[in-house]
Amino acid sequence: MMSPAAIAVVTAVCVCILVALVGFYLRFGRGRGFQFPLCECASGFQHSYTGQVHEAIRHERRMARDRRREEIHRLGTEEVLKKLKNSRAKHNYVYACEYAKTHPIDNSEGTIVGSELEYVIENGASAWEFVPAVENTGVTVQNGNEIEFTGGEQSLIANLQFPNEQRVYYFEVRLDSLPEGTNVAIGVAMKSYPPLRMAGWANNSVAYHTIDGAAYYSHPLDACRKCIRARTSDTVGVG
Repeated sequence: MMSPAAIAVVTAVCVCILVALVGFYLRFGRGRGFQFPLCECASGFQHSYTGQVHEAIRHERRMARDRRREEIHRLGTEEVLKKLKNSRAKHNYVYACEYAKTHPIDNSEGTIVGSELEYVIENGASAWEFVPAVENTGVTVQNGNEIEFTGGEQSLIANLQFPNEQRVYYFEVRLDSLPEGTNVAIGVAMKSYPPLRMAGWANNSVAYHTIDGAAYYSHPLDACRKCIRARTSDTVGVG
């Protein structure tokens, strides 16, 4: 039977060995994939901490995106024109800016009442049709929702708006023909949007563009999300 002194010595040696192992792990083991069972009790905390880190990263990305968006929308006309690549893009940007000055946004957006409401109740989703403006000389519309673009930068807005009654609305657009080099913008815009400007490239609009697979928010330089590029026969859903 071991004496108390011997037990004390053995205990001290065991403690020293344990401390040495923990120290070795902390300095060398974590970087090489070593893991002791004593660390497993902290797994719940680890997952929680990882979730907080990921949320912090997402928050920082959102803040950076918002800062970039504010910076873009603070740019003056001259600075934007320097960044645009060709003369047509510059001309269309100036056109959209001038159009917005003489066509203020209607503050009654989001309400469908009276005869319009009765028309929606009677016809359902088919109540929404595309109606070309006088300026849309490069567009033909058949059956209310079959659109053919024959040339130039054009935008068509439906005859009715989305009512502000639900958080999400959804619609789909089928691209029966999308020749190489053609850009189709699919999205939403407020009334009084420039009829000769792609959606997403002027104020009060957001749209997905097939040419690069990006979604643009109210400015030709503000690509707020990158997606895959659409092709002929694809169906693009917008929510």
